[in-house]
Amino acid sequence: MTAGRFTLTVLVGSLALAGPARPAERPLAIVGATVLPSPTGRPIANGAVLVEEGRVLAVGPAANVLVPDGAERIDGRGMTLVAGFWNCHVHFTGEAFLGAASAPRERLAQAVEGMLTRYGFVAVVDAGSYLPDTVALRERIERGELKGPRILTAGEGIFPKGALPIYLRKALPPEVVERLPQPTTPAEARADVQRNLAGGADATKLFTGTWLGGAATGLMPLDIVRAAAEATHQAGKPVLAHPQMRAGLLAALDGGVDVLMHTTPDGTRWEPELVSRLVAAHLGLVPTLQLWGIEGRKAGMGAARLESFIQEEVAQLRVFAAAGGEVLFGTDVGYHDAFDTGEELVRMAQAGMGWREILASLTTAPARRFGGGGGGLVLPGQPADLVLFRGDPVRDPRAFSRVVLTLRSGRVLYRAAK
Repeated sequence: MTAGRFTLTVLVGSLALAGPARPAERPLAIVGATVLPSPTGRPIANGAVLVEEGRVLAVGPAANVLVPDGAERIDGRGMTLVAGFWNCHVHFTGEAFLGAASAPRERLAQAVEGMLTRYGFVAVVDAGSYLPDTVALRERIERGELKGPRILTAGEGIFPKGALPIYLRKALPPEVVERLPQPTTPAEARADVQRNLAGGADATKLFTGTWLGGAATGLMPLDIVRAAAEATHQAGKPVLAHPQMRAGLLAALDGGVDVLMHTTPDGTRWEPELVSRLVAAHLGLVPTLQLWGIEGRKAGMGAARLESFIQEEVAQLRVFAAAGGEVLFGTDVGYHDAFDTGEELVRMAQAGMGWREILASLTTAPARRFGGGGGGLVLPGQPADLVLFRGDPVRDPRAFSRVVLTLRSGRVLYRAAK
């Protein structure tokens, strides 16, 4: 089977369709906003969206949408309304998420809002964390104990033997580092995958390439990549890859990976032949362009070198997107604490992505890739996963980050202070 044919529709199951348990709420109408029903559809100026019982009841020009008596009205003038956002690269690894099964609800709720729902995210892909904590957090959200996004998780990553990334070796206790999966045979790789999925993971994350410090890198052998990918695909679940460098990207491509979780910060150019292979294999790409600025500043790069470094990654995204590659929005938040998504959006625009392409990366593309929700569309009958934000993304990509209201299945996850 080829890469890219797997979605998480069956994994999300009833969680994606029903959303978290919640009390009945009165109808809600957002009136006066510019409504973007889809990345390809025509904008509706002075539009209205009516929400009732967790679903979109009506969408259209405000003059055509009848708002029932007693409904909550939200004035959307000067704002834009779209489907709820996905962040396809997050990590629930901060102190706030430790012991999530019994952690104070207020602590978890504050962390989730500050990192995610404040920026419109109604669904996220956790690209690596302590699996029991993330599963517990997900369960508490779905039970309605706290407000939060749908969580799909890759659990613990799988690493090349003896090539754990330097940042993990620095951050984690030696006993934790020692137990991280580092298979040396295909059989061990398959067993590691099965163990992770049995623990509640929805995907497998492979470090096909790693950074060991300085100029040193590590590469996952191709037979390990293929064995892990095959075991994951046999379970009907997708494979994510941290490529790090060109060799890691090629290992992911040849090994059957579904989604690249970064561009490759090794200064290499993605030439047309390589890009054609990536697109033909239907590999998704989460560019995480904001991350490279964070890493460059950590490394002490001067302003000119830093911008050049970032633009190397922008160029990789540019050729991938221009060739029709599927771009999935993601920021690697949780690994870092730069929660605001504005810089990522601006860098994506620099790569030639217009507002429609950026909106697709936030909505329809991940919904199609991972499944669940309303397909990333604002349509009658679909779950009311909605984001209201200030400004016009046609003129300013940062507008997507100026969130005023986030709804998941009609439930308010975040509402800005008046």
